[in-house]
Amino acid sequence: MYKLTVTGLPTETVILPQDEESEDKEKMEPAQRVSKAQKRRDKKAQAERERNERIIEQEALNVFGKRNVEIQTIKKILEDRDLMLYEIPSDGH
Repeated sequence: MYKLTVTGLPTETVILPQDEESEDKEKMEPAQRVSKAQKRRDKKAQAERERNERIIEQEALNVFGKRNVEIQTIKKILEDRDLMLYEIPSDGH
């Protein structure tokens, strides 16, 4: 709302339509501002996602790798002899 006055004439109030786009831009500017810390967190999260994707892809490729084929062959031989292959977790020493 703007008030226009002209000397010698009565005061008249004129309502001018405001540009809606300028209001939207003013509202959006603070939301677009991202702190350095947030950028760093976003970059770290993106790197972690990419790393996980590469790990999943590599696991899929390893199904036909030499190690896996060898383990499957050994398990088959042991199964024929009624034996099993047990994995023993390390105790850290």
